Amino acid sequence: MKRIITIFLITAIVALTQSNFVASAAQTNGYWKLTGTQGNGEYTSPASATSGWSSTESVSGSGATNNQFLNGELIHTDKFTWTNIPDKVFAGEAFSITATGEVAFHKEPWFTKGHLLIQFYGALFPQNMTINGKESGTFNVTAPIGNTDVKSDNHYLYLRFSCKYGGATNNDNPFQYVYEWVPPIAVTSVSVSESTASIIVGKTLQLTATVSPVDAANKAVTWDSSNIKIATVSSAGKVIAKSPGSVTITATTVSGGKKATCKVTVIQPVTSIKLNKNSITLLKGKTFKLIQTINPSNASNKKVTWKSSNKAIATVSSTGTVRGIKKGTSYITVTTVDGKKSAKCKVVVK
Repeated sequence: MKRIITIFLITAIVALTQSNFVASAAQTNGYWKLTGTQGNGEYTSPASATSGWSSTESVSGSGATNNQFLNGELIHTDKFTWTNIPDKVFAGEAFSITATGEVAFHKEPWFTKGHLLIQFYGALFPQNMTINGKESGTFNVTAPIGNTDVKSDNHYLYLRFSCKYGGATNNDNPFQYVYEWVPPIAVTSVSVSESTASIIVGKTLQLTATVSPVDAANKAVTWDSSNIKIATVSSAGKVIAKSPGSVTITATTVSGGKKATCKVTVIQPVTSIKLNKNSITLLKGKTFKLIQTINPSNASNKKVTWKSSNKAIATVSSTGTVRGIKKGTSYITVTTVDGKKSAKCKVVVK
């Protein structure tokens, strides 16, 4: 009779609670790497002088076998197989193993105690479980975090499989998968996609952070704005311009606190310009001050240039003062440096 035993591993259990695995950000992405196997689980129980019972057990990467004998005659065989052994387990991570138990041969009904012992060994809180060939169950465990959460042999963990009749104790030569701790690679620096940038009010700018080295364990960064009234930044580095001014956007690595910045200038563009007079009349030699009004009032660049269409009739200074030169008509034009918006005033000189 064939039994399917699914062994799945969860994060929070009685023996291994989540609180046992609180790590620094730098530890979070360390992992346990499968480096090989050890042992073969071979064991022979000598025949009892009174009962004539004996057994043999063996375990390998392909499965485990428990044979039971009575006076030298095979009367019972339990076989176990498993799959999905992980080659890498991240610290604090749960993983799944599927095992199949089968009573392959059964002559005497009272011989039903071949067992598979599964043990995640080496953690401060080791877990193990014994499964009968005619039973099913759940083995709950989470990989410990680094050398701080393992026993004195603090660079290795062992996923052990033993097959033994009677009490489910580990034999002297268990078959085990050996996992070695690979510590996280520390962050050395971070850079931002732009060191300086300009952005118009209401527009957005996407910044990206590059963490070095490329194989650093924890590449997470946080983003911060030096003045959220001028510009805000999202957790993904998206800058939103709010009002004119300069602001510093900073990316900080979660691991190591490395920083990089981008100086952002937020610009409010000019939308229009007008003059205080559309037309004026001047006597020769007299002056008049034209005054420009730029919209919006908080435009970032309010610089303008002035020009006369006929300087022989009327001139205009860099500040908008018009002077009559001789009789005739001229047009004074003011133009914004930002956006090239313009306004005109007709000047009649008498």
